Amino acid sequence: MREQVLTYLSENVPPERVNHILRVEQTAADLAAVPGLDKQKAATAGIVHYLAKCFKPQRLLHIAREEGLILDDILKKNPHLLHADVSAIVARDTFRVKDEQMLSAISNHTLGSAQMSLLSCIVFLAYSIELVGAILLL
Repeated sequence: MREQVLTYLSENVPPERVNHILRVEQTAADLAAVPGLDKQKAATAGIVHYLAKCFKPQRLLHIAREEGLILDDILKKNPHLLHADVSAIVARDTFRVKDEQMLSAISNHTLGSAQMSLLSCIVFLAYSIELVGAILLL
């Protein structure tokens, strides 16, 4: 599946975003490299977390509405915030990711959630670490 995702990313995401995605994938795998955690699940969730990052606002809203997501005024005015939830939808529908923990980790990578699994925490942390690293390099 990784090769298919890389092909999708090369066609839908600018190169600098692909580099970010690959760093999140690696960081998530590194964080999950302790006994009892699934390193492959973490890496896979990391590489698919941004599938919808570059979607236009109307496309994000359309997919969210079709999926039945609740759209409050904040989301309607800032559709970009939907990219995490829509990325999980794309992962499920395009790449056949069925694991609910992975889908939740993708959905929660940006804003988090009160009831996050360990996998969600790992992907959230990997994403955050990568963002801080990118800011420090500016």
